[in-house]
Amino acid sequence: MRALAKGKSKKMALIAVSDKWLKQEFVIARSGLPFDENYVWKLKKLVFNSVLC
Repeated sequence: MRALAKGKSKKMALIAVSDKWLKQEFVIARSGLPFDENYVWKLKKLVFNSVLC
């Protein structure tokens, strides 16, 4: 983990990861949309296509 490489303790790195996951889960729950396995983030798709062109 980058936090460990920067000299942070394992506990602080774990807290950072759990905070990130908690934020993502909250946004998913708040959106109310069902899980879509084939969902592609549009910006990522546009960036990927522009690299190929």
